[in-house]
Amino acid sequence: MNTISEQINKLITIASQQQQIISADSLLVEDLGFDSLGLIDLTVLIEEKFNILIPASSIPNIFTVADLHDIVQNPCANSVISDQPSSMGNSTKSYHQGG
Repeated sequence: MNTISEQINKLITIASQQQQIISADSLLVEDLGFDSLGLIDLTVLIEEKFNILIPASSIPNIFTVADLHDIVQNPCANSVISDQPSSMGNSTKSYHQGG
């Protein structure tokens, strides 16, 4: 079975479309060549693979592969999930940046 780190590294390779040496300290932009759109693509892949939500407001705070690993290990650390009634009277989930 693949570890979380191995799975994240595989997703990084898929999103960047390049074979690279990836370490926990690798910077996503400077070392691995991701731009803002690439980071969004990568976070979507991670969300789908690990069935988590990474709030868009958290993406600018993701700098390294280790940051991604931390988010996957503890997805609720950066967000608070609360049930709020929608305007239609149904309960919906809303996600807020923790602080």
